[in-house]
Amino acid sequence: MIKIKDLSENLLETQQKIEKLILHVTECRIKIKNLQDENDKNTKIIQDLNQEIELLQKKQRQLKIAKNVRDTYLGTKDVKQEIDHYIKEIDKCIALLSS
Repeated sequence: MIKIKDLSENLLETQQKIEKLILHVTECRIKIKNLQDENDKNTKIIQDLNQEIELLQKKQRQLKIAKNVRDTYLGTKDVKQEIDHYIKEIDKCIALLSS
């Protein structure tokens, strides 16, 4: 037969193991909670960065449009200068023919 002393010792060991397991489970829950909090913070950071990326992409598109407008203006300005140059040349030719 099993002695009461042996049963008592087994019970005590089992209780100690249960207490250790409870402590371990509690520590794991705390770690999980901390990881969830960190994940929430990281998710917020990612959302903020995505918004910033969208704003930067919008600014980039606006800058490209502004550059195209500027390049078009400069091209138009060059054409105007060439036309003015040819008009001056034509005026010189007319003046020479008139004299």
